[in-house]
Amino acid sequence: MSLVKILLTGATGYVGGDLLIDLLERTSEFEVHVLIRGNERSSTFEKLGAKVVVGSQDDHDFLTKTASRFDVIISVADSLDARTAKAFLLGLEQGKQQYHHKGILIQNSGSDVVLENTEGEYATEKTWSDLDVQAFNELPLDAQHREVDILVTEYPQDKVTTAIISPSNISGVGRGPYNRLSFINLAYERAVVKYRKPYVVGKGANIWSSIHIKDVSSAFTSVLDGLLKGTADHGLEGYYFVESGQASMAEVVQRAAEVLQKKGLLEDTNLIDMPEEVLQDPDVIPAYIVNDYPGFAKSTLGGTSRVSGDRLRKFGWKPKYTDPLGAVAEEIDVLLAA
Repeated sequence: MSLVKILLTGATGYVGGDLLIDLLERTSEFEVHVLIRGNERSSTFEKLGAKVVVGSQDDHDFLTKTASRFDVIISVADSLDARTAKAFLLGLEQGKQQYHHKGILIQNSGSDVVLENTEGEYATEKTWSDLDVQAFNELPLDAQHREVDILVTEYPQDKVTTAIISPSNISGVGRGPYNRLSFINLAYERAVVKYRKPYVVGKGANIWSSIHIKDVSSAFTSVLDGLLKGTADHGLEGYYFVESGQASMAEVVQRAAEVLQKKGLLEDTNLIDMPEEVLQDPDVIPAYIVNDYPGFAKSTLGGTSRVSGDRLRKFGWKPKYTDPLGAVAEEIDVLLAA
């Protein structure tokens, strides 16, 4: 049986880098290629066992032509760019028609599609289930990820088989070769490490569903296996939230403060409202977010996103890491060692 040819984008990032490790453990089934912008990192991926495709995601003609060569594209690098998603879909459609490739797109998204800006003062009651397709389809068109989500889920499934993986607040240290840490918990942890103060947005009463990075990767491979076998939901019903529990941001910061206190690096663990200058600090919030997405950091760190990954569980997927605070100490250690 011939190998399934997979193109993975975002392998230099947090989610893509971790997922790459799981895919490369299955070289008897998959031929794994990674799309990167330049040659300077090629040797790193080749040593891991991946093949390298060099090119820009801004060149959509290149993306379409490249996509036509693959059975599967797992698009992790950009969940907001509809032009990239469309280029991949067109290429996969061409490859399926001309070369009889499998024509599968798995698109990364995020549970901030249902984010409500509660400013850290409270948490909304609603938990969104990915089985409630009607409610999800009624989300406003300007919700985060929505343009790409609609394009991918509504694409004709006889042309390309599509699914979306939508992780909640991801924690844990990734196994990839480059970016090994996430954003939401990490921003709070960076703040407490740098300032030695347990900062939260507002009261920290807002709640995010959470998931460990290794469970995110297993969700991707579970859906991939299901799509290859023809057993996984796809198209309009192929939207998968990924979560294993929920935690308030106050709980996250409290745990981080306790870790630092045990190390003798923090005296007072009483939570403090995060000042604006901390939200503007590039050591806490990446500069491109501060500069290009004003207000995004505060609304995300202070917002509520509660979801239930019922569709994954329906066909047997189970998370292995169920403590939403279980990775905080390890993440703090990585930050302190940097």
